[in-house]
Amino acid sequence: MSFDRQRRRALRHSTELNSDGLARLTGRDRRLVLDFLGQSAAANAYLLAQVARGALARDDIAGPMIGSYRSGKLDGVCIVGSNLVISEPASEAAIDDFAEYARRQGIPFWVAVGPDATSLALLLIASEVHATRQARPP
Repeated sequence: MSFDRQRRRALRHSTELNSDGLARLTGRDRRLVLDFLGQSAAANAYLLAQVARGALARDDIAGPMIGSYRSGKLDGVCIVGSNLVISEPASEAAIDDFAEYARRQGIPFWVAVGPDATSLALLLIASEVHATRQARPP
């Protein structure tokens, strides 16, 4: 099984989600994603461009597009690839979820893109994870 297929299986589809957690966003979520990202279209220009390019249907465009849900409502969107690109807005819980997902999946992202506080939070989480990995005995 390919790495991408394993990552997709680790996420539930948003139609299977009825409470809190992460879900792989797909073409069925297009209207919801566009409405959410449209709240701050200028800050979300990259994410909106990836939706227009077909990122909801294909992971190979920019990486999987993931949504974070709280109480059944979308509260953050992220593309997870070599860069983590996070929506504005994104709740603190969503930021934690995205960082934890990247950690669990072993995705070595190099750059976190989003509002300063969001990027800093993700990079701090990543540095803690990196330090923990370095401290483990071989």
